[in-house]
Amino acid sequence: MSLTHYPHGISSFGVPVLGGGGLMTQGTSYFVNPRQGNDGYDGLTPESAKATVLAAYTLCTANQNDVIYLLSSGNSSGDTTDYWSAKLTWAKNCTHLIGIGSPSMIGHRSRIAQLSTTTGIDGLLTVSGSSCIFANFTVFQGLDDATSENAITVTGDRNYFYNVNVQGLGSTIQAATSGLSQVTLSAAEENTFENCVLGADTYAQGATNVVDMVSDSRDNIFKDCIFLTCGIATTEFVELQVDGLLGFTLFKNCTFINAPTAAGAVTAMTLAIGPSRALTATDGLVFMDNCTSTGVTDLGVGGCVICGSNMASATGITTTDIGVGVIPT
Repeated sequence: MSLTHYPHGISSFGVPVLGGGGLMTQGTSYFVNPRQGNDGYDGLTPESAKATVLAAYTLCTANQNDVIYLLSSGNSSGDTTDYWSAKLTWAKNCTHLIGIGSPSMIGHRSRIAQLSTTTGIDGLLTVSGSSCIFANFTVFQGLDDATSENAITVTGDRNYFYNVNVQGLGSTIQAATSGLSQVTLSAAEENTFENCVLGADTYAQGATNVVDMVSDSRDNIFKDCIFLTCGIATTEFVELQVDGLLGFTLFKNCTFINAPTAAGAVTAMTLAIGPSRALTATDGLVFMDNCTSTGVTDLGVGGCVICGSNMASATGITTTDIGVGVIPT
């Protein structure tokens, strides 16, 4: 008996239903297949998939919960990656991007990357919209270009990132350039990162940051996330810029890993969380609940974090670091 095909999809109460992590939505579902798709197609079925996320995003309508499904077509990067020659500003509220493939936490085969012939991209995926879902894909930014940083920049609010792997600064030149970051939150409020791996240990890092928080970002949550780097003393997992934080930031059940270099050695990072100037007045709070770190000496300058239960470290963070402090204004 042959398989039954539903040319217009399966719906429940008029709402499209998709397996493999698909969403029920009142909006339109679009499909992207970087290897087998074509931007001349309508993108409405896997068989008529677009080739690029940009082409599908252009068709989306804000505030309708339209969903773009990024399909993988194999195990090699060429079969799975949508290469971008410019940053994509995701400005449409309630518009979602979901990778369809193995839900591994690192190196998903649904993948976005910066095109090797481009330079100067700051914020490859820049999320200025709000109430969007991003799930089950990898963003890779690794060129020998010191002017490209921030694989993901978030300026919108109430966005949800689930099982997203951000591998920024993935080249020798980027990794060695001081002041670059992999993820930036700028005036971003009430966003949640869950089950994400932020950073990579592919290249030894210089004075760089995994996450940079700027411009009064408020009430953001990182839950069950891994912060990953291969750093030196001046590398930081999280950098709190001047006026970078309002309200609170919560790290719950997170793991902070400063991995060994290719030679097998670990250079201890001085700070896990680095404020950019001396503490003055309460501007925001950082909570670390049930977190673990390795390869870092201190949580932050002057006890600038509020730690919750069971903070553990493989490099000797003491109980004096687990206390109440203030964040720079």
